[in-house]
Amino acid sequence: MLIKPLIWLMLISMSSWGWGCYLLSHLNGRHEASDHRFFFPYVLGTGCVILLTFVLLLLGLMNVVAVFIMLLPGLYCAVKQWPNHRNTINIYYVLLLAVIISEFLPAFAYVLRPEVAADSLSYHLPYAKFLAQNQSLAVNEFLRYPLNTLNFNLLYVIAYLVDGEILARMFHGMAALAVAIGLVEWGVKTNRALAGVFASFIWLSTVIVTKLLSSAYIDLGLAMFVFAAALPFLLIKKKQDDIDWQISAIFLGLAVGTKYLGLMYVPLFAAWFWVISKNPRYVAYYVLVSLLVGSPWYLYNVWVSGNPVHPFLQNLFGYWLWTAEDLRRQGDDLLIKHGVDRTWLELIKLPYHFAEDKYIKHGGISGLMIWGLVISPLMLLVKTYRWLACFVLINVVLWFFTSQILRYLLPVFPLIAILAAVSILQPLTWLAKKWINTDKQKWFRIINTCLVVLVLMWSLNHAHEKIKKRIVRGQLALTESQWLSMLEKKLDYQIFSEANKHKPRASFKFGFNYANHYADHIIMGDWFGVANMASIARGAKSPETVAKHLRSKGVDLVIIDLSNPLFNRLDAKIKGSEYFQLVFENSKGRLYRLNYIAGIHNEKSAQFAAGFDRRFLYQLSE
Repeated sequence: MLIKPLIWLMLISMSSWGWGCYLLSHLNGRHEASDHRFFFPYVLGTGCVILLTFVLLLLGLMNVVAVFIMLLPGLYCAVKQWPNHRNTINIYYVLLLAVIISEFLPAFAYVLRPEVAADSLSYHLPYAKFLAQNQSLAVNEFLRYPLNTLNFNLLYVIAYLVDGEILARMFHGMAALAVAIGLVEWGVKTNRALAGVFASFIWLSTVIVTKLLSSAYIDLGLAMFVFAAALPFLLIKKKQDDIDWQISAIFLGLAVGTKYLGLMYVPLFAAWFWVISKNPRYVAYYVLVSLLVGSPWYLYNVWVSGNPVHPFLQNLFGYWLWTAEDLRRQGDDLLIKHGVDRTWLELIKLPYHFAEDKYIKHGGISGLMIWGLVISPLMLLVKTYRWLACFVLINVVLWFFTSQILRYLLPVFPLIAILAAVSILQPLTWLAKKWINTDKQKWFRIINTCLVVLVLMWSLNHAHEKIKKRIVRGQLALTESQWLSMLEKKLDYQIFSEANKHKPRASFKFGFNYANHYADHIIMGDWFGVANMASIARGAKSPETVAKHLRSKGVDLVIIDLSNPLFNRLDAKIKGSEYFQLVFENSKGRLYRLNYIAGIHNEKSAQFAAGFDRRFLYQLSE
């Protein structure tokens, strides 16, 4: 069960790294791929695979054969480049290996259980599966965000073409792992290798990172691209030309195409580049390159809806699918609902709020990460880290006065980890240099090597014990039968699995917000958009009106969540009606078959059964 996705992960990761090595070695004819070990080539190559996948989907040519053809050049370059990199491993990478084993692997093991993350089940995985099934760019107007920026999601599309859910979630874990490696490479290149290892430990030991890395969210992918965009600024030397701004701009563009939030980083990085270069022409080029790389999804959104950032800003670009009320409620959820009062006093108390777990929806942050946040204002006084600390603080302030959703702050966490690691290790380094003279260096190296070996042995035992406990407790599925057994315990899965057996043209759900992934057919129903389940439930005057309305949308089955009072009242209204036949129920909900109603013109229903056409679905919403 694990072998196949692991093999695919290895092949795709190697191909991405190979593509990145090739691009780096030919970019402007001056970059040597051997100067970049893993992080830059992997992230750049991942971006290349993503953009190639977008083109294939746009042309309607996305299939398993196309994936093989796309991967082969990267694999060839990886094999060719490997001899130039195999001798670059040192003791700090062994320490990183210990961190990966102890912190990453036990969390990554959770890919061996069915997905539990809400948004992943609601739209990330369903959209990936939908695009893989269509093998082209298509719009599913019944998912939460029918249009969006889907760069990182395209990796999940590849996963569904060649394997499935486990491989899709592995890509998100790889993003977290890549950032950890990038932190060590930052340390090696700036002669602060131990700080880089420590920063990678802070990053991977943060609870929200360990919880999300086994899911199919895309926030760690965004963090990977943003950190990659920031890394050239952290490696700056005395000469202005040493800033690899082209690569940074490309990475920033990949972030812009991963999530709308990525747009926020464009002016922030532009300002940072202005501080360093003092050249408005360079800054303009930087912004232009990042926007060009990030533009495909925005152009596609304009082509479909006329709005580059649909469903937002529809008051400017015109309404499509979502209403003004939908936008208002979504805005309240994103900008008002979460966290604490948005005041300057509460901002000052932010480390205390983190320590008190005020932001634990997806897991809190570690004490070391909180320390990095606390020390950031003081790091403004250190010339080497002044602009890094400034960048972090601006991001934290913007985040605090807007969403306060902790995972939206993830792209800044690697930078906070650097500040935390440096602030703790730098004084110890100064003391070590004074204490260790030339005579003691030999013994120091011997002791150091012994400690590294002990840490590696401890990490192996620690990871083994944690994973073993999860297997014994039945938290991980090692076989397909165990996987299915876990799924069958989920009430949502039970009812959707039963719906799948009836092979409906479409089902309409009232509730069951995080169960879309379980459906293998068209599933309608959400709080927003053309299938607003709340408005239908509130407007249900009689079972007949509900039945006619749903039949006009081509619906065959109706799923009702009894845990929601509004939908419970709807169930009481239609239960026992001649228009709805109960076919399955459990303690959470009921599944009804929508009976044929004489006198209703079913032309739309027949057209619906013929295909999932975007223009037709739009007609249904009118």
